[in-house]
Amino acid sequence: PNNSAWAVQVPYTDKRKQLVTYTDCHAIGNGWVWNTPVWSRMGTGYVFSDKYIDDEGALQEFKDLLQSKGQLNGELDFRKLKFRVGCYERLWYKNVVPIGLSAGFIEPLESNGLYSVHMFLTKLIRVLDREPEGYVSQFDKDAYSLSCKSQFKGFSEFVALHYALSHRDDTEYWRDVGRREYSEFMHNLNITPHVDAFKAACEMKFVNYEFDNNGINCIATGTNYFATERNAIESHINGENFYKNALKAAHRLNKKRDHWAELVKDEPELIDILKEKIYYDEEG
Repeated sequence: PNNSAWAVQVPYTDKRKQLVTYTDCHAIGNGWVWNTPVWSRMGTGYVFSDKYIDDEGALQEFKDLLQSKGQLNGELDFRKLKFRVGCYERLWYKNVVPIGLSAGFIEPLESNGLYSVHMFLTKLIRVLDREPEGYVSQFDKDAYSLSCKSQFKGFSEFVALHYALSHRDDTEYWRDVGRREYSEFMHNLNITPHVDAFKAACEMKFVNYEFDNNGINCIATGTNYFATERNAIESHINGENFYKNALKAAHRLNKKRDHWAELVKDEPELIDILKEKIYYDEEG
């Protein structure tokens, strides 16, 4: 639902604690905020919809958040970004093949831009690697376009589910998110018993590289969607109670976690490793 963002670089206040190996994202009143730590500073931004809040209002909301975290220090250069969401109809035209963000854009949740660059290049290499070398048929081009658009659609639905599964309703923005209809996604499931020959041919070439939404279970559990459904907990697999299986799995994972913690307890922290191996000639 978003089309705008404010972005800024902020200095560390506690680098040893704040320099982590992941990008953190969390929702606020009219969208969501990202926080990406790199060696010299943190990159952070507020993604929002100008339908619900104007630029200045969003900037103030963002500044208030930074202030509450003790990050609104000194002269910060806030940059305003606008973007359109969508994908080109043709992703192979004559000798032009757009890759990643040049092919389409979804709001920057779950690093989908980086992912699409990697996956589109992988697909293109598979097309160009076909024998005889150097020959690309129109079917190859159409199959490539279909596969990339399918990839893009899958990721857009994955991003949309972050909103669809939310029960937040403290602002008009989030109330509208909760009222939004997703019937189009349901309608396009296309559950059919027959095999489409052309679709099957495309899948034979690209199926191993399609986006398969493996993160959906994590998003659903985080938003309390079917995490503790009674019918799932009480179901039986090979005569054994699923809940008991889940307890066993949790016990195994906890043992692994404790084992890993024991292995690394005397190892240097991330900041020390980076300082020693990569940024040894820089302040930090």
